[in-house]
Amino acid sequence: METLFAGKRPLRVAVFLSDDGTLVRQLMQGAGKSYEIAVIFSDTPASAARELAGMFKLPVVINDIEDFCIKRGAKRTDMRVREQFDAFTATALAGYNPDIIMMAGYASLVSAPLLERYLVVNLHLADLSLRDASGNPLFPGLHPVADVIASGLSTVAASTHIAVPEMDQGPVLMISNQVLVEADVGQTEARLKQEAGRLVKNTVEWIAEGRFAREGETVFCDARPTKWGLPS
Repeated sequence: METLFAGKRPLRVAVFLSDDGTLVRQLMQGAGKSYEIAVIFSDTPASAARELAGMFKLPVVINDIEDFCIKRGAKRTDMRVREQFDAFTATALAGYNPDIIMMAGYASLVSAPLLERYLVVNLHLADLSLRDASGNPLFPGLHPVADVIASGLSTVAASTHIAVPEMDQGPVLMISNQVLVEADVGQTEARLKQEAGRLVKNTVEWIAEGRFAREGETVFCDARPTKWGLPS
Protein backbone atom coordinates (compact mmCIF):
# COMPACT_ATOMS: atom_id res chain seq x y z
CA MET A 1 0.00 0.00 0.00
CA GLU A 2 1.50 3.32 -1.12
CA THR A 3 0.44 6.68 0.30
CA LEU A 4 -0.50 9.12 -2.45
CA PHE A 5 1.57 11.82 -0.75
CA ALA A 6 3.79 11.36 2.27
CA GLY A 7 5.85 14.52 2.16
CA LYS A 8 6.66 16.48 5.32
CA ARG A 9 5.98 19.75 3.55
CA PRO A 10 3.06 21.35 1.71
CA LEU A 11 1.80 19.43 -1.32
CA ARG A 12 2.59 21.26 -4.56
CA VAL A 13 -0.36 21.32 -6.95
CA ALA A 14 -0.47 22.05 -10.67
CA VAL A 15 -4.00 23.18 -11.50
CA PHE A 16 -5.30 22.29 -14.99
CA LEU A 17 -8.33 24.11 -16.39
CA SER A 18 -9.93 25.00 -19.70
CA ASP A 19 -12.93 27.01 -18.50
CA ASP A 20 -13.90 30.00 -16.34
CA GLY A 21 -12.16 28.65 -13.24
CA THR A 22 -15.28 28.30 -11.07
CA LEU A 23 -14.25 24.81 -10.01
CA VAL A 24 -10.79 25.77 -8.71
CA ARG A 25 -11.39 29.07 -6.89
CA GLN A 26 -12.08 27.42 -3.52
CA LEU A 27 -8.92 25.35 -3.97
CA MET A 28 -6.84 28.45 -4.58
CA GLN A 29 -8.41 30.38 -1.73
CA GLY A 30 -7.63 27.51 0.66
CA ALA A 31 -3.95 27.15 -0.19
CA GLY A 32 -1.69 27.47 2.82
CA LYS A 33 -0.42 25.06 5.43
CA SER A 34 -1.12 21.67 3.82
CA TYR A 35 -0.85 22.51 0.10
CA GLU A 36 0.23 25.26 -2.26
CA ILE A 37 -0.51 26.01 -5.90
CA ALA A 38 2.69 25.59 -7.88
CA VAL A 39 1.37 26.62 -11.31
CA ILE A 40 -1.79 27.00 -13.37
CA PHE A 41 -1.89 25.29 -16.75
CA SER A 42 -4.46 25.70 -19.50
CA ASP A 43 -4.88 24.30 -23.00
CA THR A 44 -7.31 27.12 -23.87
CA PRO A 45 -6.17 30.75 -24.19
CA ALA A 46 -9.72 32.02 -23.59
CA SER A 47 -9.91 30.30 -20.20
CA ALA A 48 -9.64 32.11 -16.87
CA ALA A 49 -6.08 30.86 -16.31
CA ARG A 50 -4.39 34.23 -16.78
CA GLU A 51 -7.02 36.03 -14.71
CA LEU A 52 -6.64 33.59 -11.82
CA ALA A 53 -2.87 33.66 -12.04
CA GLY A 54 -2.94 37.44 -11.72
CA MET A 55 -5.49 37.37 -8.90
CA PHE A 56 -3.54 34.85 -6.81
CA LYS A 57 -0.05 35.91 -7.98
CA LEU A 58 0.74 32.50 -9.47
CA PRO A 59 2.77 31.40 -12.49
CA VAL A 60 0.75 30.33 -15.53
CA VAL A 61 1.52 28.20 -18.58
CA ILE A 62 -0.84 28.24 -21.57
CA ASN A 63 -0.49 26.10 -24.67
CA ASP A 64 -3.36 26.20 -27.16
CA ILE A 65 -4.23 22.58 -27.96
CA GLU A 66 -6.34 23.53 -30.97
CA ASP A 67 -3.44 25.48 -32.48
CA PHE A 68 -1.00 22.69 -31.54
CA CYS A 69 -3.10 20.15 -33.48
CA ILE A 70 -3.75 22.42 -36.48
CA LYS A 71 -0.02 23.03 -36.93
CA ARG A 72 0.49 19.26 -37.11
CA GLY A 73 -2.44 18.64 -39.41
CA ALA A 74 -4.16 16.53 -36.77
CA LYS A 75 -7.53 16.36 -35.06
CA ARG A 76 -7.77 17.04 -31.35
CA THR A 77 -8.83 13.41 -30.84
CA ASP A 78 -5.54 12.09 -32.28
CA MET A 79 -3.89 10.59 -29.19
CA ARG A 80 -0.48 10.39 -30.85
CA VAL A 81 -0.47 14.18 -31.14
CA ARG A 82 -1.96 14.41 -27.65
CA GLU A 83 1.09 12.58 -26.32
CA GLN A 84 3.32 15.16 -28.00
CA PHE A 85 1.24 17.92 -26.43
CA ASP A 86 1.45 16.31 -22.99
CA ALA A 87 5.19 15.80 -23.36
CA PHE A 88 5.52 19.56 -23.95
CA THR A 89 3.33 20.17 -20.90
CA ALA A 90 5.43 17.86 -18.72
CA THR A 91 8.57 19.74 -19.75
CA ALA A 92 6.90 23.08 -19.04
CA LEU A 93 5.80 21.93 -15.59
CA ALA A 94 9.16 20.50 -14.55
CA GLY A 95 10.54 23.80 -13.30
CA TYR A 96 7.61 24.25 -10.91
CA ASN A 97 8.10 20.85 -9.21
CA PRO A 98 4.44 19.87 -8.71
CA ASP A 99 3.60 16.74 -6.76
CA ILE A 100 0.17 16.29 -8.31
CA ILE A 101 -1.96 17.59 -11.15
CA MET A 102 -5.52 18.56 -10.23
CA MET A 103 -7.75 18.74 -13.30
CA ALA A 104 -10.99 20.64 -12.75
CA GLY A 105 -12.79 21.96 -15.79
CA TYR A 106 -9.96 20.65 -17.99
CA ALA A 107 -11.42 19.57 -21.33
CA SER A 108 -8.66 17.25 -22.59
CA LEU A 109 -7.72 13.68 -21.80
CA VAL A 110 -4.18 13.34 -20.52
CA SER A 111 -1.78 10.68 -21.72
CA ALA A 112 1.35 8.79 -20.72
CA PRO A 113 3.86 11.69 -20.55
CA LEU A 114 1.83 13.17 -17.67
CA LEU A 115 0.23 10.04 -16.18
CA GLU A 116 3.58 8.29 -15.82
CA ARG A 117 5.27 11.29 -14.24
CA TYR A 118 2.63 12.68 -11.87
CA LEU A 119 -0.30 11.66 -9.74
CA VAL A 120 -3.16 13.09 -11.81
CA VAL A 121 -6.55 13.66 -10.18
CA ASN A 122 -9.63 14.55 -12.20
CA LEU A 123 -12.94 16.14 -11.28
CA HIS A 124 -16.01 14.71 -13.03
CA LEU A 125 -19.46 16.28 -12.79
CA ALA A 126 -21.32 13.04 -12.09
CA ASP A 127 -21.32 10.36 -9.42
CA LEU A 128 -18.75 7.78 -10.55
CA SER A 129 -19.90 5.40 -7.83
CA LEU A 130 -22.98 4.68 -9.98
CA ARG A 131 -22.03 1.67 -12.09
CA ASP A 132 -23.61 -0.66 -14.62
CA ALA A 133 -23.59 -4.45 -14.35
CA SER A 134 -20.11 -4.57 -15.90
CA GLY A 135 -18.71 -2.11 -13.37
CA ASN A 136 -18.46 0.83 -15.78
CA PRO A 137 -19.58 4.35 -14.78
CA LEU A 138 -23.15 5.16 -15.76
CA PHE A 139 -22.40 8.78 -16.64
CA PRO A 140 -18.91 9.22 -18.16
CA GLY A 141 -18.01 11.68 -20.88
CA LEU A 142 -18.29 15.35 -21.67
CA HIS A 143 -21.98 15.99 -20.86
CA PRO A 144 -22.65 14.11 -17.63
CA VAL A 145 -25.18 16.52 -16.12
CA ALA A 146 -27.36 16.39 -19.24
CA ASP A 147 -27.07 12.61 -19.20
CA VAL A 148 -28.14 12.43 -15.56
CA ILE A 149 -31.16 14.64 -16.24
CA ALA A 150 -32.10 12.50 -19.26
CA SER A 151 -31.87 9.36 -17.11
CA GLY A 152 -34.60 10.61 -14.79
CA LEU A 153 -32.51 10.64 -11.60
CA SER A 154 -33.56 13.30 -9.10
CA THR A 155 -30.07 14.18 -7.83
CA VAL A 156 -26.56 14.54 -9.20
CA ALA A 157 -23.14 14.64 -7.53
CA ALA A 158 -19.53 15.26 -8.59
CA SER A 159 -16.57 12.91 -8.15
CA THR A 160 -12.81 13.08 -7.92
CA HIS A 161 -10.78 10.13 -9.15
CA ILE A 162 -7.25 9.13 -10.06
CA ALA A 163 -6.91 9.66 -13.81
CA VAL A 164 -5.96 6.80 -16.11
CA PRO A 165 -5.76 6.72 -19.93
CA GLU A 166 -9.45 5.80 -20.27
CA MET A 167 -11.94 8.65 -19.83
CA ASP A 168 -13.49 8.90 -16.35
CA GLN A 169 -12.10 5.56 -15.21
CA GLY A 170 -9.58 5.07 -12.42
CA PRO A 171 -10.10 4.72 -8.66
CA VAL A 172 -12.67 7.09 -7.16
CA LEU A 173 -11.47 9.23 -4.27
CA MET A 174 -14.40 11.36 -3.11
CA ILE A 175 -18.03 12.14 -3.96
CA SER A 176 -19.67 15.53 -3.38
CA ASN A 177 -22.95 16.26 -1.71
CA GLN A 178 -25.98 15.49 -3.88
CA VAL A 179 -27.67 18.38 -5.71
CA LEU A 180 -31.30 18.31 -6.78
CA VAL A 181 -31.73 18.00 -10.52
CA GLU A 182 -33.67 20.71 -12.36
CA ALA A 183 -34.99 20.55 -15.90
CA ASP A 184 -32.47 23.17 -17.01
CA VAL A 185 -28.98 21.75 -17.50
CA GLY A 186 -27.25 25.10 -16.95
CA GLN A 187 -28.97 25.76 -13.63
CA THR A 188 -28.21 22.24 -12.40
CA GLU A 189 -24.56 22.55 -13.43
CA ALA A 190 -24.21 25.91 -11.71
CA ARG A 191 -25.48 24.50 -8.41
CA LEU A 192 -23.39 21.35 -8.75
CA LYS A 193 -20.23 23.35 -9.43
CA GLN A 194 -20.49 24.98 -6.01
CA GLU A 195 -20.37 21.54 -4.38
CA ALA A 196 -17.73 20.39 -6.86
CA GLY A 197 -15.45 23.29 -5.96
CA ARG A 198 -15.58 22.25 -2.31
CA LEU A 199 -14.94 18.65 -3.35
CA VAL A 200 -11.78 19.63 -5.24
CA LYS A 201 -10.44 21.50 -2.23
CA ASN A 202 -11.26 18.67 0.18
CA THR A 203 -9.70 16.04 -2.06
CA VAL A 204 -6.43 17.96 -2.35
CA GLU A 205 -6.37 18.61 1.41
CA TRP A 206 -6.86 14.91 2.21
CA ILE A 207 -4.10 13.93 -0.23
CA ALA A 208 -1.82 16.57 1.30
CA GLU A 209 -2.56 15.23 4.79
CA GLY A 210 -1.49 11.73 3.73
CA ARG A 211 -4.95 10.24 4.27
CA PHE A 212 -5.17 8.48 0.89
CA ALA A 213 -3.18 5.43 -0.15
CA ARG A 214 -3.44 3.00 -3.04
CA GLU A 215 -2.75 -0.65 -3.69
CA GLY A 216 -3.53 -1.66 -7.26
CA GLU A 217 -7.03 -0.42 -8.02
CA THR A 218 -8.00 -0.18 -4.36
CA VAL A 219 -7.97 3.20 -2.63
CA PHE A 220 -7.51 3.41 1.13
CA CYS A 221 -8.48 6.31 3.36
CA ASP A 222 -7.07 6.38 6.87
CA ALA A 223 -5.83 2.81 6.18
CA ARG A 224 -9.33 1.50 5.40
CA PRO A 225 -10.27 0.39 1.85
CA THR A 226 -12.95 2.34 0.02
CA LYS A 227 -14.87 0.93 -2.95
CA TRP A 228 -16.37 3.86 -4.82
CA GLY A 229 -15.09 6.92 -2.99
CA LEU A 230 -15.92 8.79 0.19
CA PRO A 231 -18.41 11.59 0.79
CA SER A 232 -16.73 14.96 0.92
